[in-house]
Amino acid sequence: LLLGVVFGLLYWDHVSKSNIALSSLILLVSLGSIAEFFLLCRLKGFHPSWAIGFVAVALAVMPFQLFSSGGNILLSFGARELTLGISLAFLAIFAWLVLSRGRFRPEDAAFTILGVCYVGMLGFAVRMPMEVLLFLVATAKGSDIFAFIVGKTIGRHKMAPTISPNKTWEGAIGGLIAGTFFGWLTFDLCGVAIPLWKSLLFASLVTVAAQMGALVESA
Repeated sequence: LLLGVVFGLLYWDHVSKSNIALSSLILLVSLGSIAEFFLLCRLKGFHPSWAIGFVAVALAVMPFQLFSSGGNILLSFGARELTLGISLAFLAIFAWLVLSRGRFRPEDAAFTILGVCYVGMLGFAVRMPMEVLLFLVATAKGSDIFAFIVGKTIGRHKMAPTISPNKTWEGAIGGLIAGTFFGWLTFDLCGVAIPLWKSLLFASLVTVAAQMGALVESA
């Protein structure tokens, strides 16, 4: 379903010769992700700045060309603007640390910065070639799905019982195999001309990174 949505948005952008549809989806996912991250922080007793986090992440994931009309760029964010926006966000965090002494602590500022950097990396997705974006979705979600299926079916050996009790080594191996296969298949179907071993290696590394990301979130 997720691949279908991404395909549909990419086709919509292709027809309209823009990147508004995909960019809007990534922006919504990014704002939802920073909200989830900050909620996890609150459960641990930290209070990151929601306002600064939302604005900084929105700046980080904005595409270089957000709106266009008749070939005229109405709003553009290039590398310099992106760097300036994130730099201003960091300055705002430090200023709020001084102005809200006692209420906004250094650890709250640290988790605000961590959230912005962690979630802000989704901004790269806006600027990726279509084949790479589909590859990442297919690899990560294929790994997730099959890790769950294999883990529930034959999983016996816990991978990280104190962090994520439901994850097993059997599920991780199943996810690695499936994610690698779906990554290779996506590149093959999209006609990406790279050697087989490079495709399999890249897919397996992304699969491992996706599984580590799940453990990091749980931790």
